[in-house]
Amino acid sequence: MDSGFRLSVITQEETVVDRVVASVTAPGTEGYLGIWRDHAPLVTALMPGTLTVRETDGTTKLFALSGGFLEVSRNVVTILADALELASEIDPERAQRSINRANERLNETATELELGRVQEALKRNQVRLKLAKKSGRK
Repeated sequence: MDSGFRLSVITQEETVVDRVVASVTAPGTEGYLGIWRDHAPLVTALMPGTLTVRETDGTTKLFALSGGFLEVSRNVVTILADALELASEIDPERAQRSINRANERLNETATELELGRVQEALKRNQVRLKLAKKSGRK
């Protein structure tokens, strides 16, 4: 593990990532944060955004992260994610439909709770659509 650290990304359904990586960039509540080997211990909330994972071979993988929590401890990074989707697997048409539905619902919502849920859905799907386009999916 001299060249990196262990990354585990866990959703309610499964462990999506569990391997040694070189670095991680994650969307924290105060902005994006970079994690490298020997990072100081940390626990933080994550916002919807792009999770960038640089592999030990130098390749980079982009994921749409819908929020969660990140912990760094002794060269192990654990992310408890609401949902995680590899950019190349995102269906841009489906993401756009979800954005359209969320925009329609913004005008119809009555309670603050409903409004918050719709706004979160809108953010998640905007991230998904942006990553899908970035990865070459039309």
